[in-house]
Amino acid sequence: MTEAEIEITPILVGYLKEATGIKGFEKAEQGHPVFEYKDRYIIFLKSLLPTMNQIPDGNGGHRKEIVEYNVIIPYYKKTLSPIVNFIEK
Repeated sequence: MTEAEIEITPILVGYLKEATGIKGFEKAEQGHPVFEYKDRYIIFLKSLLPTMNQIPDGNGGHRKEIVEYNVIIPYYKKTLSPIVNFIEK
């Protein structure tokens, strides 16, 4: 990895002690991984609202496919820290 790639790579720092989440996404349950990225902690959540995408079928047409998205949810460190069980370095 280059130095630039290392700088943009989230680092696993711990796991949630309790469930948390936001409306429209699957809840992050106890034990869900928490990553550090720059000045924030982040978790990855799956959207509860699947989206239809049109995919080229190779014959000039399209087929529709349901896609579920994983999104990055950033938290201020001081907000999420109380519910994170940190990994010892």
